[in-house]
Amino acid sequence: MERGAELANVSVPTLVIDAPEDPITPPPHAARLARAIPSATLVTVPGLGHALPRAIVPSLAATITTHTGRRP
Repeated sequence: MERGAELANVSVPTLVIDAPEDPITPPPHAARLARAIPSATLVTVPGLGHALPRAIVPSLAATITTHTGRRP
């Protein structure tokens, strides 16, 4: 479904996480989503796919913690 017009109105800090190994939403979906949301931050987590392997958790947690610790 096309949501570009609605996403253009998002005003909260948004983190878009790119999972380059995800077969369901492969690149470039995350980049497209990040471009549609003003001021979105796009972060690619190497090795991340549709599942969440234990080895990725520290990197992903750090990414989310950094984003949620920002002040608007």
